Amino acid sequence: MTDHFAALDQPRRPWIDPSALKDHFHSLTATLHPDIPLTGDATRFAMLNGAYQVLREPASRLRHFLELERSGPSGDRPAVPASIASRFMTIAALRQAFETFMGEQHKASHALQRALLAPQRIDLEKQIAVVLNDLESVAQQAMDDLRAADAGWATDRVAALPRLAELQAQFAYLSKWIAQLQEMRFALEAVR
Repeated sequence: MTDHFAALDQPRRPWIDPSALKDHFHSLTATLHPDIPLTGDATRFAMLNGAYQVLREPASRLRHFLELERSGPSGDRPAVPASIASRFMTIAALRQAFETFMGEQHKASHALQRALLAPQRIDLEKQIAVVLNDLESVAQQAMDDLRAADAGWATDRVAALPRLAELQAQFAYLSKWIAQLQEMRFALEAVR
């Protein structure tokens, strides 16, 4: 298994400062880009880029970190963590309302029909904004929790692993849900 931490000369830790990682990645790849004559190295550039893609996002970094620490993938799909499970049904209902609206919008063949759907669109946009704000707040708290878990990692690695696994699942679901809601918001803006 490739150790992406080692590939980017990073310590194997749950937390990595995103801006420092980005700066380090750019300094490593500045002369390796395949378009740069004489110093370009497409293979090494691709390897470093792959490592950066894994380490820059908390969910993928923690998944990789846990695989390295546990000597392989767990094979289990993480359940929705209890800390965010209550949001699952809210997002599912919002997704269903969005799909229904988009179906109605697609069927609307006249400008007047589309105009009559405007209040429903506005309501959906407001609901999406509220849920997105909530999820982004939860994600920020998870980042703070990750920093704290990183500090705990230094003192008791065995005890820290279950918390890191829970945080990995939380980041995975949060990033997926946030991306879905942003796509819905973009789609609604496109039908204005």
